[in-house]
Amino acid sequence: MVDPVAEQTGRMNRPVDYRTDLYSLGATLYALATGGPPFTDSDTLSLIHAHLARTPAPPGERAPWLPPRVAELILTLLAKEPDDRYQSAAGLAHDLHRLRTALTMHQPLGAVRLRERDLPLTPWRTGRCVVAC
Repeated sequence: MVDPVAEQTGRMNRPVDYRTDLYSLGATLYALATGGPPFTDSDTLSLIHAHLARTPAPPGERAPWLPPRVAELILTLLAKEPDDRYQSAAGLAHDLHRLRTALTMHQPLGAVRLRERDLPLTPWRTGRCVVAC
């Protein structure tokens, strides 16, 4: 079972926000794609450390059939720094839709550019509201 417990514990000087849910979704997609969680450490402290500090094996190594662009999407969701992840579920949904459309139209998935419409819901660094508040 996927257990991204480390993201729920929070980090020093950083509040837990909605991007934690995107990380958890990434861990779930990783497990669905590869047949196992991103980290398999047996004790809790090692598992927390893995989620905070280690990069999981690329999903394509564990599931060679997985398209590289889909593996890239999953690893983006699992980025250690929340600012490096998808910033919104809408941006992720847009990319998933574009990947599905490319598959349906028999187009190369590599041509799909990820995160083109991935805008933050809140401008975390500026403190100003850019999107409708």
